Amino acid sequence: MAIMVANVYGSCLQVKILSVHSVFDKTQDVVVEMQYNNTSNDTISIYKWCLPNNELNDPLFKVTCNNVPVNYVGPLIKRREPTIEDMISLEACKTKIIQARLSSAYDMTKTGIYSIQYDMSAERIVFKHARTFESTLVRDISKSQSGLQSNIIELTIEGRPNRQREQIVIDTYDYAYGQMASTSLALSTPSKAIMNADSHEYFAENLPVLL
Repeated sequence: MAIMVANVYGSCLQVKILSVHSVFDKTQDVVVEMQYNNTSNDTISIYKWCLPNNELNDPLFKVTCNNVPVNYVGPLIKRREPTIEDMISLEACKTKIIQARLSSAYDMTKTGIYSIQYDMSAERIVFKHARTFESTLVRDISKSQSGLQSNIIELTIEGRPNRQREQIVIDTYDYAYGQMASTSLALSTPSKAIMNADSHEYFAENLPVLL
């Protein structure tokens, strides 16, 4: 069943990021607390993948170390068309609190001051009024909206050993992620593109359609 999209997140959903500790040594997992507050008078629903569940499966955060962007090294999920079952409801004036372990998903091999912000682009975040679930009309979010961002926190983090990633596509490497990056890699460095895991994924299925 299709769902009508309501662009409510800009004014109705607020996100705050907190940390119990301000300093983490290399033996400590870097865990932050996320608070999602529905400030509207209606129940809204949020795609589950916009809410971290301890372990991250999406690059939900913007992270820098000493003002240098930090790479996301966690898993990337290619999803089917979303359904109602892919959403979590948040009642009016309620707050949902979730923890997220960042050190398993971001490259924190360097010691320094890390700036961390929850940051999701508009095309990846969709919030819906629960009362529209029975609707059969689908309407996309306006691309002119910037998305959902939290406050920024700064943590002092000691560098820890590099986290090795497992390859889902056998005998491949992770040179580029996503369709656009894989396409650019194929044009610039074909020798790497033929060994890139995501290139096999997107080009073999031709989804999203390239030609």
